[in-house]
Amino acid sequence: MMGLRYPPLSPPLTPSNTHKAVQDVLSRARLTVIHSEELPNHLHQITLLRLSDGSRLILKTDPPPISALLRSEYTYLHAEATILELLATSSLTIPRILRYERKAHPLDSSFLLTTCLPGVYYSNVEEHLTKVQRKNIDRNIESCSSNLGKYRSHTFGPAGLVKAGRGFKGWKEAFTAMLESVMMDGEDIMVNLPYYQIREAISRWESYLEAVTEARLVVPDLRQKQNILIDRRSAEVTGLLDFGKAFWGDVEMYDQREDGNIKGLLYGLLLSCIDF
Repeated sequence: MMGLRYPPLSPPLTPSNTHKAVQDVLSRARLTVIHSEELPNHLHQITLLRLSDGSRLILKTDPPPISALLRSEYTYLHAEATILELLATSSLTIPRILRYERKAHPLDSSFLLTTCLPGVYYSNVEEHLTKVQRKNIDRNIESCSSNLGKYRSHTFGPAGLVKAGRGFKGWKEAFTAMLESVMMDGEDIMVNLPYYQIREAISRWESYLEAVTEARLVVPDLRQKQNILIDRRSAEVTGLLDFGKAFWGDVEMYDQREDGNIKGLLYGLLLSCIDF
């Protein structure tokens, strides 16, 4: 069983180059940054930029080079840019890309500059909302998930790899490669799990995945409340964030995870790792 193999990256960027690139975007609109604020507790380095016209932008860059990352986390920023570009003309309330540039070397830094959506994090205000308001938000998110699932790809696998032409022809191959990469991460940091037994079970049950023949867009973090923005007064959804974990696969993964059958057990195993 092989893990995911990520494609080579393109031209180098340094922090100073990132600054120049952002300034280039702003100067074209005759804008300047009047205040910047680092947003803590995120995998990536995220900076909120307040501009001279009162608007705000989000600058997201790679984690510091000293950060210990999982294999899949190296491509989250590229995957997010890929999906935001794909969904740019959709009716979904998502950030709009102003500029994206990708690194070539581990010591360089990629960056993604986007618009900043209005609203507050659902996770911060959920306890103050009524049951009816929470149900309305849940319905809205399910509708968004359904709309995302209408997007199709010719190949399966993580969004960044598919974009680079490195996707898998079948869902079985993509699924096993994704799960294998997760287990390799666990082995690297010496997490105590029965890896041999897990691999044997996957090998024995992987044929259950062959019935999935259509690669559709799956966004695991869509239901995470810290990635949903809502209006504080109306409790309406105003934005969706974080598409870095998106992949092309079985659009019914979350529903089948609850079924308790073999395929549901496999999906539960992968999603519990992805959602961690």
